[in-house]
Amino acid sequence: LHPQYFDYTLKLCLSCPNNQIYDIKTETCRDCEYFQKTLVDGVCTACSNNEVFNKVSQKCEQCPENTFYVNG
Repeated sequence: LHPQYFDYTLKLCLSCPNNQIYDIKTETCRDCEYFQKTLVDGVCTACSNNEVFNKVSQKCEQCPENTFYVNG
C-alpha cells in the first residue's frame, strides 16, 4: 500500500485523498481501516486503544459507550 500512485492516462504521480491509501491489488485508493487514520505521508496508522477513526471529524475518537477496541 502506498500514499502515491502513477496515473498512466495523465502521466502524473498522484496522491490519494486524505485518509485513503493506494491499494496496488485493486489499483484504487481506498479508506484506511475503521480504526486507522493517515498521516501526512499517506501511511495508515492506528488510533489508540478504545478509539476509532471518525470520517466526519477526521479524528480518532473514543469508542461509543459500552464498546471498546483493542489495537493489535
